[in-house]
Amino acid sequence: MTFSHMCKYVVVLIIILYSRKAHGQMQNSDGLLGTIKQQGELLTSLKEKVDELTRTVNEFRIKAKGQEKTIKELSIKIESQNSEIQVLHNIINNMKEYPIFNSMNSPAIEVDNKRNGWSIANVLISSEWQKTQYHQNENSKGPSSRELRLLSQSFPDNDLHNQCAFYSYMSTDEHTLAPHHTLIFDVVKTNIGDSYNKYTGVFTVPANGLYVITWNIYSDAHSYAFSNLIINQNIWNSALANSYDNGDRHASTGIVVAHLNKDDVVFVKTHETVSGVGNIESSSDARSTFSGWRLN
Repeated sequence: MTFSHMCKYVVVLIIILYSRKAHGQMQNSDGLLGTIKQQGELLTSLKEKVDELTRTVNEFRIKAKGQEKTIKELSIKIESQNSEIQVLHNIINNMKEYPIFNSMNSPAIEVDNKRNGWSIANVLISSEWQKTQYHQNENSKGPSSRELRLLSQSFPDNDLHNQCAFYSYMSTDEHTLAPHHTLIFDVVKTNIGDSYNKYTGVFTVPANGLYVITWNIYSDAHSYAFSNLIINQNIWNSALANSYDNGDRHASTGIVVAHLNKDDVVFVKTHETVSGVGNIESSSDARSTFSGWRLN
């Protein structure tokens, strides 16, 4: 073997050795990159969990604030109710000062919680009960006539559950004056007994009795409007508001006094066959209204 051949073998051997070393270093680099990638994924997962925990904590804080507000509102209501209860106790204590209330048969005391919670107390003392208590014990002197008169003035028999009254008006002008059209008075200012429906314009009689029903219609400038009061599909009264020949409004008012039965229906309609012209006006200057009340 010549010297040149030996040199070639040595060079080849050196190249092989360096190749194996470079390959091992590359494998080590791939392993390091894989480790770095795994750690990055772990950090990303931890960040997502931290974000989720942060959102949960914020939600709990919002709920806690809402609960604090609710607790504060309930505390205010409780204080208000305690004040009202104290007022009722004072009323009862004041009533006990009169001899008429010393009997075991005390008058009926009702708290009207339909209108304004505990803030309205209706003390109902009937005249028949007063007379019974006055004559119950002949040996007792009983209250004087002045005391009875003062009691009647201070505590009238004004049970609103047995009363009925409503007052309503149109919120805007009525442009539909075609025949047989029910007029809707959609703003209700008084509705004792809840018998008037502002969506249908119908008053449903809650109990048998004598009632007064009235309505008022304004015709707009250069307009005229017929209106009929209907009770159970029967015309009881009619009115005409006519401002067709002038530039100003005109009013017409109708009134009916009738004995009505429970579940009778009362409403206002346009004319059965004749159309009106223009508009029915209802504004702050001229309200078109519908109202009624029970006399007995």
